[in-house]
Amino acid sequence: MAGGHDKLEASFYFPFKNKIHTLHFTGGEPTLHPDMEKLIVSSYDNNYEIELTTNCILIKNYNANVLRLISNIDTSVYGLSNDEYRINTEINNGFDKYVSSCEYFSKSHINY
Repeated sequence: MAGGHDKLEASFYFPFKNKIHTLHFTGGEPTLHPDMEKLIVSSYDNNYEIELTTNCILIKNYNANVLRLISNIDTSVYGLSNDEYRINTEINNGFDKYVSSCEYFSKSHINY
């Protein structure tokens, strides 16, 4: 999504004309986007309420202050064990990563 940040910035005024006040970033997996933190900050700075749906695998790479700008974080759970996660997503240790991300949210006082 080359130039995605610039395109989103350019569109900030259009949604308000249509009374859209919430941006919900969803996937694929939005945390894979290289400019997602910038998109969150820009959206917040332009008075949008921000929501995010994530599998939490990469969320610990994000700055906690940026994550606190998000009003609602929905998490996707693909199993209740590492084996179930691997079967459903082909991600090794996915459940442990999910739990670790939830602990990061709690420790950093991030609502999810």
